[in-house]
Amino acid sequence: DWDAALWMAMPSAVIVGVEALRRGGVCTQISPRPEVAVSRTHPVFKVDARYQLAVRPNAWFVIVARGCVAQPRDRAAVLRPEWAVADLEARGGIERLHGDIDRDALDAKALNDAREHLSRIPSDPS
Repeated sequence: DWDAALWMAMPSAVIVGVEALRRGGVCTQISPRPEVAVSRTHPVFKVDARYQLAVRPNAWFVIVARGCVAQPRDRAAVLRPEWAVADLEARGGIERLHGDIDRDALDAKALNDAREHLSRIPSDPS
């Protein structure tokens, strides 16, 4: 069970991007290497064969905690679809999904709230 192994190795892990959208039922694309955000203040282990890791500042994790789908204790968190879209927009990665997101399935208020919250994250100096 890769999700359990990921969470055990890196408990800060949050599944983001295309994989979060797919799990949320609003995108049909399947990423060969799901993107996972991990905290830069925790150990980060090489998992290149299975996941694409995105090291993020602690401020990101504090803000997105409200945008994660509840998971069993032994699983990596997953961003809600609205938060995954807002996060992709903030990082300039939404263009590659143009036309493949069921925008009618997104809650407009939740998407705007996610955009607002993500805009509060200080810019990353690195």
